[in-house]
Amino acid sequence: MDLPPPLPPINEPRHKPEPARTKSFKLHPVSIVLLAISIIIAGAAKMNTDAPLGAAETVGAIIGAFIFIYMPGWLAWRLSKKRAGAGNLAVCLLSGLFIAGNSLIIFGNWTRSQQIQKADAIYQKAQSFRDSTMEAVRNGENNPREILANMDEITSDIEQYGTETKSETEATTYKVMGKFLRDLQAKLNEFITANERFTEGVYFDAKKYESSEQIAEARSLIPAYEQAAREVATFYTDIPSYLEQRLSLGGLSASQIQSIQQSTMQEMGENRYRLIIQLYRTHTEYAASTDKFLKLLEDNWGKWAYDVESETLLFDDDDTLAIYRQRLDRLIHLEDKAAEITQALSTPGALDSK
Repeated sequence: MDLPPPLPPINEPRHKPEPARTKSFKLHPVSIVLLAISIIIAGAAKMNTDAPLGAAETVGAIIGAFIFIYMPGWLAWRLSKKRAGAGNLAVCLLSGLFIAGNSLIIFGNWTRSQQIQKADAIYQKAQSFRDSTMEAVRNGENNPREILANMDEITSDIEQYGTETKSETEATTYKVMGKFLRDLQAKLNEFITANERFTEGVYFDAKKYESSEQIAEARSLIPAYEQAAREVATFYTDIPSYLEQRLSLGGLSASQIQSIQQSTMQEMGENRYRLIIQLYRTHTEYAASTDKFLKLLEDNWGKWAYDVESETLLFDDDDTLAIYRQRLDRLIHLEDKAAEITQALSTPGALDSK
């Protein structure tokens, strides 16, 4: 007789082990380490990246960790009927979030610090350029072309910073300032070119002209010089409206635009700004007076002669001679005026009391 098949084994009923519970909320060593790291990184995120971690930052980080990490962990422990694992899990998760978030803040602060250093380097470079230019002018060694080259280099730095900065306001501001300097350089280049041609082709020593046609040729160089000087003066005069229009197109608010305008004008200096405009207006007037002076010589060609002994021009009539002397004196006055303004602009502290 066959035996019946064996019965399956009887399994003892199994119950899940009771989770560990504690009378008080105690942090696991891993939770303590993460909490400590959170406090350090939170403090570092609140401080200036160039300064050491101070007491204020440390206390603030501890209070923040207590409120936003430890207390939620304690609450999780209570709601889970005092399960230690639940509280420590909450602490670990929140610490991880704090570490990640504050690490991003630290990185952002570091990036911002690098941008500030770049902006400061540009400013220091511009200051050095202005000081060296002023010294060269005082010593009579200034080279306009070299000045434009240095100006172009600084402008390139400003334009590059405008493309690198993460701040939209800074990006707009630096792009506008770069465009402003480019436009100014173009105006100054036109003026320098016209002034060079004027200086090389116009003579105030009448005996150097051999014909009235030569005087007419010299006069033909004056309009470009006069126009270039007028345009530079106008460009400086319109700086506030120039900035307002372009910054507004860039999306900046009225208060931001006003702040940038004030900073720009303050950096330039009220007296310096006024004298720069006055200098180029003097050039404009000098060009016009030169044309009148040469026109007198051209219109009276053959009616005047150079006297070697007295080293003066002699005219056929006294009235024309009087006009000649009047116009020559005007040119001398304008030359002295331009020299005086240039000297004031190139002398440190000379404008403080003006």
